[in-house]
Amino acid sequence: MLLAAMKDGRTQQLSNVILSGMAGFASFVFSLAAFLYIKELDEQIVASLVAGLFCLLISYIATERPNTSTLKAMTCLAERLLAVEDGDLTSPAPEQLRAAHPKLANAVDSLFEEVRASIENAHALGMYDPVTSLPNRLHFRSEADKLLGTAGSSQSAMMFIDLDRFKAVNDSLGHARGDQLLVMVANRLRVVVTAELCDRNAPRPLLARLAGDEFTLFFPEVRSVSEVEMIARRIALAIAEPFELNGHHIDIGASVGVALSPDHGESIEQLMRAADLAMYQAKSRGGGQYCLFTSELAEEHQRRREVEQSLSDIVERGQLRLALQPQMSLVTGEFDGVEALLRWHHPLDGVRLPGTFIPIAEQNGAIAEIGDWVVGQCAHILSGWMRQGIDRRLSINVSPRQLDRIDFFTRLRHIFAENDVPLSMIELEFSEGR
Repeated sequence: MLLAAMKDGRTQQLSNVILSGMAGFASFVFSLAAFLYIKELDEQIVASLVAGLFCLLISYIATERPNTSTLKAMTCLAERLLAVEDGDLTSPAPEQLRAAHPKLANAVDSLFEEVRASIENAHALGMYDPVTSLPNRLHFRSEADKLLGTAGSSQSAMMFIDLDRFKAVNDSLGHARGDQLLVMVANRLRVVVTAELCDRNAPRPLLARLAGDEFTLFFPEVRSVSEVEMIARRIALAIAEPFELNGHHIDIGASVGVALSPDHGESIEQLMRAADLAMYQAKSRGGGQYCLFTSELAEEHQRRREVEQSLSDIVERGQLRLALQPQMSLVTGEFDGVEALLRWHHPLDGVRLPGTFIPIAEQNGAIAEIGDWVVGQCAHILSGWMRQGIDRRLSINVSPRQLDRIDFFTRLRHIFAENDVPLSMIELEFSEGR
């Protein structure tokens, strides 16, 4: 289109040249005739001036006549393009441009249509999950906020749905098969939602995929807690049914957390946080079930957060201690060893046993630093015993999470070597994984 407009412009320029040349030739002929047929000098000069002015006038007309409409058209096009800065992507090409260069005007209209289509596609990609075609987290929060705002005094329900054993499917069958499974799960959830719509006359629930193997379901209006629990139970049962995936028999489950408005939160953010806590409680019970949020869960979560924060610098603050428990031989009846037991001397709660903080340390990664401290203290204790001539074996508890570090045994040998303690004097006890 633009090439055609440029070609038209060159044609007009050629026309200008021809018209200007004809005007110059006409002026020459007029001047020659004046000199041949007019005898008076003054009249010849006047005739020559008239011929020159005529030539100038024709040349001016020749240059301005074809370019005036093009100049106006290009000015209007520039104004139209500058309007894009203000967000105008819908106005058509200017009429002046369409009259002067219809092909260029059509090309401008087509360009803006493609831009609008690209923006709409980008908006759709930004609001929907590409795997399941469900609303994504951003879209869900926006729409759920609107639904909650229109619910009024009605009770609403938020459900967090996390798939059990989904990671094993991804690891064994690959992410492509995992995505196919997510699509099948989304379809089953759609069936549950559709069934609920048929059972009662209420606003349509909002189903979304948040991320990974997490889904969420928001009911703008529910009649009772028992109704919500029945729906959560149906979801858990629906996902528990085996999936047939390319010849593979897949058994997974779903842990469902439930929160109600306004009892457990008056905003979408509060409801999502409460349902998330309830979901993790259901998963900690073995999965494949639902859990309703309670105030006790909130208190437990707060205590856990406080422990996590304290564990971040527990070694630096010197709050850890080792309690040595003697071990007796049933054969000789003598004490032949000692077990090192960890204790946390909390500034407010006093002495805390490992069961109150080690599981949290294993989950947030603090167990690595704590484990290094324990090994270093045990090496120091054994080094002191050796100097005193005490020959006793020391037993050390090791978390499975510590073994996730590929350099665990290298670091262990290095610490005991620095203290000149032979490895034969230590015994490692590995606790069960959590």
